[in-house]
Amino acid sequence: MSFFESLTPQEADTYLRRFLETERSAVQEMISDAKKSGVSADFLIESVVPFLSWVLGKLKTTPRSPDLSLPEWIRRSTSYQSNLFDFDESSKVLILRSAYYLGESLVRSFPTLSWATGNPDTAVKNMPVVTGFRYQMELAPMLVLENVFGRILSGSKSSADLQEMVSTWVEKVNPQNKSKRIRPD
Repeated sequence: MSFFESLTPQEADTYLRRFLETERSAVQEMISDAKKSGVSADFLIESVVPFLSWVLGKLKTTPRSPDLSLPEWIRRSTSYQSNLFDFDESSKVLILRSAYYLGESLVRSFPTLSWATGNPDTAVKNMPVVTGFRYQMELAPMLVLENVFGRILSGSKSSADLQEMVSTWVEKVNPQNKSKRIRPD
């Protein structure tokens, strides 16, 4: 978060452009690997949950030491202890590619959605986000997927929650704009 917070608006725009260009190309290898495993990855909304479930099976974590500056009662809590991990480097790349896939699938499926940089007055400041949802909500796919995958791996959520996450964002699309469905080029 601090990385994105430190960006100027111009740097955030440059990051977004590079993210989209890089991931548009890089995600193709993941899509190919998923297809070899029998998972369709065609950027349709219906493909998002199976694709993310496939990615979830590939994620790896490394243990993290407890933060000794926190009170002991927090460090002893089950929820704190079950979240003492970080994603390894290869998993961080998978999450980045998955974030692009999630965002791009939504953008291709709904005419009012588009990529942008996060509102500078919110927690998603300068992050790549998908905009155009009701109530001016912004989806920061990197942040959302890191959190959802982390919760699933910690045991506080299940892989079934991937469907809930996707459905929640689809419900936030303006109802009159839910008709666009196209396949990728």
